[in-house]
Amino acid sequence: MKKRGISPEQAKKIREEKGIEDTKLQKMRVAKGFSQKDLSVVTGVTVRTIQCYEQRTRSIDSARLKTLCALALGLNCRIADILEDEKLIDRYKMVR
Repeated sequence: MKKRGISPEQAKKIREEKGIEDTKLQKMRVAKGFSQKDLSVVTGVTVRTIQCYEQRTRSIDSARLKTLCALALGLNCRIADILEDEKLIDRYKMVR
């Protein structure tokens, strides 16, 4: 059976050519060695939702707290580490 899609290396090259910067979620996921499917299994967040956050078609800054907690726990990081909006990050830091 032929594998569908493109490799992560090819996708990264395309993003670089188009000047698209990786999201914090994507950088964290790749650094931990997870595929989107792996992260989905660990967190219970659907692959499609993770894709939307990484492609910026849906803002992770607007995600439900339950989703943010699941992603942060799955990646063993703080919620602030995967958020994009600096003002929101500062607000999360104040709550600690």
